[in-house]
Amino acid sequence: MTKLVEQDEIDRFVASLPPEKKVDVKDVILALHEEGLIRIEEKGQVH
Repeated sequence: MTKLVEQDEIDRFVASLPPEKKVDVKDVILALHEEGLIRIEEKGQVH
């Protein structure tokens, strides 16, 4: 996983998510990825 923004910006975005999005860590990471705040690298592939 590559952070494309500062940690405080990530924290702010996560704090703004509705509670049901915070239940699963994968949902939070996916939301960050969709928002363009992080990049997820899996098995050597960039998504």
